[in-house]
Amino acid sequence: DDALLSAPQLYTPECGKELWDRVKRIVRSNYFVFGEAQTHLGGTHLNVEQYIVPVVRNLRANPVVSLLTPHFYGTVDINHAADGLLVKEDGGAVISVPEGSAAVVATIGSILRAG
Repeated sequence: DDALLSAPQLYTPECGKELWDRVKRIVRSNYFVFGEAQTHLGGTHLNVEQYIVPVVRNLRANPVVSLLTPHFYGTVDINHAADGLLVKEDGGAVISVPEGSAAVVATIGSILRAG
């Protein structure tokens, strides 16, 4: 069935239950991957990492450092592990995006520039 591969068109429930359910699954899957890359990976892991060095350098004597340090080390460890599991050429984050690694890198890059 090449219905979803043709030129862009509007899909509604009137298209029939099977096609409508298929379209909803595709949209939800793509939005989930994009949402995870944007909010979780970009907004949490990669964005937090840029604050680690200045906080450790500039707030050494501040008691806030003792509260933040466990989160920072956890984030750095998770990010390091993700390099080898998710973000590499055949990693989970890359193979779950139909456009491949270039799309993942472009999405993460745009998130970091905006953040």
